Amino acid sequence: MKEQWQTWHDDEKSVAIDITGGKKAMVSGAALAAGVLNVDIFYMDYREYDNVIRAPKAGTEYLNRLPNPMEVFGEVEFAKAVELFHSLNYSEAAQIFARLYQAVPSEEFGYHAYMLLAEAYYCWDTFDIQKAYGKMKTLCDLLAKLSRYYPRTYPLARYHSWLIKQWGMLKTLSQMMKETVKTKFISLELLQDLEKLVPLIFSLCQNALRRSDQQKFDMGALLLYRVLEMMAQRRLALHGIDTEHPEYPEKERDSLEQT
Repeated sequence: MKEQWQTWHDDEKSVAIDITGGKKAMVSGAALAAGVLNVDIFYMDYREYDNVIRAPKAGTEYLNRLPNPMEVFGEVEFAKAVELFHSLNYSEAAQIFARLYQAVPSEEFGYHAYMLLAEAYYCWDTFDIQKAYGKMKTLCDLLAKLSRYYPRTYPLARYHSWLIKQWGMLKTLSQMMKETVKTKFISLELLQDLEKLVPLIFSLCQNALRRSDQQKFDMGALLLYRVLEMMAQRRLALHGIDTEHPEYPEKERDSLEQT
């Protein structure tokens, strides 16, 4: 079947598999192959059955197109969502994962976890930090629960420890954003706190790199400029100079000249 598919299949032709005849093992194999190759599956079905002769009534037969098993379980859509995710289109990926989770709500398939991850990254990418933190917290709580039921096979298992670190970064950013909203600028104390400042600087830097991958160079350059500006603010803050209300005492001016 694979060889025939490679021979027949091209952009201008469609291929279908008829699983009506054959032994059960042959029919099962054909259906599985159709699912993997993502081709139409047809079966000669019937609307009425004659119990006397134990056969379909003549004239009631019809060609039935069966749903692709891979589509039923969401494998095709899942692959599309993963591709969108890796191309940094977190919003559309999250929408597909959400549809899959609604259709197949079992946590074992992982659609819920992937949906939360895509939503968290989308919010982080758009600097909606509070919402990103909430999504990531929900995701980490879910993974902790799944790890007890599926110790080695739960969704995103290999990334669990890294996602916990990202959750911690988002928590720091969330707290910092609350402070910034109140003051409307980055305070001197915040600029002096490297533990809080590093997640913000690297969030801006990684966002700029993603904009570059998307060929949005103007936005990427603007973000990198902000990173450089913040690094300069940090340097001045270590000398006690607040760029929002700068004061340059003689002693600090001499110190700056020396550095």
